[in-house]
Order: sequence, then structure tokens, then C-alpha cells
Amino acid sequence: MWRLALLLLTTPALAQPVAQVTGSDGATITLRSDKGPCTGSAMLAVWQPADASTQVQGCWIMVRGEDGGGVVLVSFLDGERGTIPAGNLRKVRGS
Repeated sequence: MWRLALLLLTTPALAQPVAQVTGSDGATITLRSDKGPCTGSAMLAVWQPADASTQVQGCWIMVRGEDGGGVVLVSFLDGERGTIPAGNLRKVRGS
């Protein structure tokens, strides 16, 4: 997954979902390859609760964690932040 994220950050955006993680409450965070409202090297992230009643946009980047593995840092436009170990991500079908 780390290589996938590096590839996305170094190639033109494909404007599609790339990876996703689902929390214990059923909420999902989808990492996309388009920019959305993000600046710099950050890409669009979308949080959605299990009932899909709403969405919150955010921005994500991948960095190297202290253990040498990849870590995704997400900041949402509602002020929430998250850290996702790259190993927890699953590739979205068709991406």
C-alpha cells in the first residue's frame, strides 16, 4: 500500500477513489486521487458514517511513520484529524 500511495503522489491525479478504511462503528474514510479543496501535495479524503447520511471532506498525505512504515495523516474540514497506518487501508476496486 505504501508504494501505491507514493505512485499516486508522483503521478497526475486520476480523480477516483484509491483506498478506504472502515472503523469499528462502520464509518469509512475514502482516500481519493483528486485534489478537492486541498492544496500542496494533499489529496481529497471523504468521511462517511455507516448510514451514509452525510459526508465530510478532508485532505490526506502519506508520510513515513516512526517505525518506518507508511502513515496517512488526514485533516477534515470540520476540524477533526486522524492518523491511519497504511497497513489498515484496502484498495478500492477498479482503482
